[in-house]
Amino acid sequence: MKELLIIRTDNSAKIKSLLDENNANYEVVYKDTVNLTEEEIWRQDARLASQDKERQKEIAAWDKVASKIDDE
Repeated sequence: MKELLIIRTDNSAKIKSLLDENNANYEVVYKDTVNLTEEEIWRQDARLASQDKERQKEIAAWDKVASKIDDE
């Protein structure tokens, strides 16, 4: 499972070097990305999910569950 960890710092080079030293898998997200609305984040996640075969299976499973809930 991935987590989103937001760190505001004036010393990003040191943070990145610590992550690199520990072979951490990370992605740098710039400030303009952090200011997205909830809907924009959802759309971005949906776009990324549509490109991932495993996530497509998860989406199909959730859609199946949601359709049963709507029917009740």
